[in-house]
Amino acid sequence: MSPDDFVMPSFALLLAPLVPQALGRGASAAFEGHPAVSNVRAAALWPCLTWVALISFWAVRWIGPGLVETPSAPPSLGFGALVGLLAGASAYRATAALPTRRVSGPPIGAASGAIVAALMLVASVLLHQRTDLRLEDALKPAFDDESVAAQVASIERRATIDPWDPEVYLARASIAIRGNHLALAREDQALARRTGAAAAPLHALEADTLAAEGRCDEARVAYDAWQRARTADAMTTHFGHELEVLAEPEEDLSAPAKYFSDCDHGHYYYVGE
Repeated sequence: MSPDDFVMPSFALLLAPLVPQALGRGASAAFEGHPAVSNVRAAALWPCLTWVALISFWAVRWIGPGLVETPSAPPSLGFGALVGLLAGASAYRATAALPTRRVSGPPIGAASGAIVAALMLVASVLLHQRTDLRLEDALKPAFDDESVAAQVASIERRATIDPWDPEVYLARASIAIRGNHLALAREDQALARRTGAAAAPLHALEADTLAAEGRCDEARVAYDAWQRARTADAMTTHFGHELEVLAEPEEDLSAPAKYFSDCDHGHYYYVGE
């Protein structure tokens, strides 16, 4: 548990009641002075309801693995409900006083509210996708300080937006191993396992960590487990044609690079589990 674990929950508590008020004032400023707009309330209501759903969903996700064991743990669900109630109460206050009028013509207010709500949903999806980490990029070593800094910044940005993304912890563990911060690497491997990381990258990181600790016999066991896991993945995703799609281990970006550099030259034999 660290102070960073509370940044996004605090952000959710702060924004949950503020955004509906801003949406209500925006709808009032845009439409209340126009008599042709029949339903000013709907212009704010649909975005407010969308906000309640979005902030409740993300409030649950923002109680990360540093605070709870699973994303569906009672504390995270309770926090999501609390944030939703705050946002809902604020939305009620923001929209209750907005007028609805009998006016013939197109429902400009309701249509505007639906468009704003749709844009909010699209923005949420795009933000999640734009910060996503591809596993091959997350594990790829950076060879200069500027690249390392950019890689770390992208990882931390993703960790803030979605702390239940396992690629975050796989990438941080990989960087920690390259910097010989093995205790941190072990912590992030444990978090990656809890957040649902695939078996192959977990075994690769385990092999690299053991190699960095000089435990080459155990590293070989983890390396063999990585080989079996990546073959199983290929069998699943490529209909059994693994010989056609698997690269040589030394050429695979997801391979345990430190194991190859520190241990493999003396360990061509199989060590049983």
